Amino acid sequence: MLEVQCAKLTARIMAKVMLKALHGADGLYKNWRASRHGKVSVKKLMGMGEGASAIEVKNDDIRSFGRFARKYNIDFAVKKDKSVEPPKYYMFFKAKDMKVMDMAFKEFIAHQTKKNTRRVSIKNELKRCREKVKDAVHKVMHRNRIKEKLR
Repeated sequence: MLEVQCAKLTARIMAKVMLKALHGADGLYKNWRASRHGKVSVKKLMGMGEGASAIEVKNDDIRSFGRFARKYNIDFAVKKDKSVEPPKYYMFFKAKDMKVMDMAFKEFIAHQTKKNTRRVSIKNELKRCREKVKDAVHKVMHRNRIKEKLR
C-alpha cells in the first residue's frame, strides 16, 4: 500500500513514488539516481576518484556534447573562468577507459562537422530567390510586350 501526501498529485510525483516503492525505502532509489552519467558539478567529479582531464571549449559546444557523454557513460563538468575577458569555459571529464572517451569525441566532432556543412547561408538563399523572382518577372513582362506588339 502506498500513501502519498501532497498538494497536487501529478504524473511526475506518481513516477517518483512508484520508483521508491519498486526500489524499496532503504536508499536504493538514491543510488539509482547517482549511477546516471552526464553533466555533474566539478566538486562531485573530483570526488569520484582518479584525476580528471580538461579541455577548453566554446560556449555553443557544451550542450551538444552532453548527449554523446551520456551515450558513452562519460561524466563531465563545465567550469567558467570569469577572470579572462571574454570568459573561457573548461570541460573536465572522466571515463572508465580512454578509448571510450576517444570514441565519444570522434563521434561528437563528426556530428559537429556534418552539422556545419549542411547549413546554408540564409542571406545567400534569399539572394538566389530574389534573382529567380526577378528573372520570372522580366520573362512575364517580355512576353506581355511581345503580345501587345502582335495585336
